[in-house]
Amino acid sequence: MKKIVDVLGENGFVFKSLVKVEPSSLRSRQKVKIFSAVDEKSFYNAIFILNNKSRFLRGSAIKLMELEERLEIAYKHSYRVKILLISSPVCSLAKKFLKENRWKIVEVQNGIV
Repeated sequence: MKKIVDVLGENGFVFKSLVKVEPSSLRSRQKVKIFSAVDEKSFYNAIFILNNKSRFLRGSAIKLMELEERLEIAYKHSYRVKILLISSPVCSLAKKFLKENRWKIVEVQNGIV
């Protein structure tokens, strides 16, 4: 958890609270870590962490957005900021698609726990 907080802090994201969400509670079998966070201005943020070895494609981005919609329904919050921490290469179409839908993408070199 400390490494996640450090990586987020280096990229300008500081949170008052950080709660882990199990993907199984959202009816997902994806290997993704999900956090619901509240920032200093009391806005809700959704954080998704992926440690894939293969390239992140547009189809994966669509599945990630569906997972975020389930998170909004389950927790009854409208997430203002959606952050993707990823260690694998990201396809340019996937990056463009996520940025158009107000996602922040943080590419990490060494991977996150």
